[in-house]
Amino acid sequence: MNCKEKDCNGAINKNVTVDLMVGCASTRPAHPCVKCGRLHWPSGDAVFNRGGRLVFLVGDNLEYKDLPKKEN
Repeated sequence: MNCKEKDCNGAINKNVTVDLMVGCASTRPAHPCVKCGRLHWPSGDAVFNRGGRLVFLVGDNLEYKDLPKKEN
């Protein structure tokens, strides 16, 4: 499975699991891209936070980035 991040196409590392809160008391596993760190659900879909921001694993920390602005 490959990363969904624009211009990346790196492999998803299924050996690394990050448990993300998806409710008040529930978590779901996500896996990072080995190239850019973008998190993906086991289905391969890219992870977004509740505000619609992109989620990355950088070192041991989560980082959130805004979607790129559309150019006209």
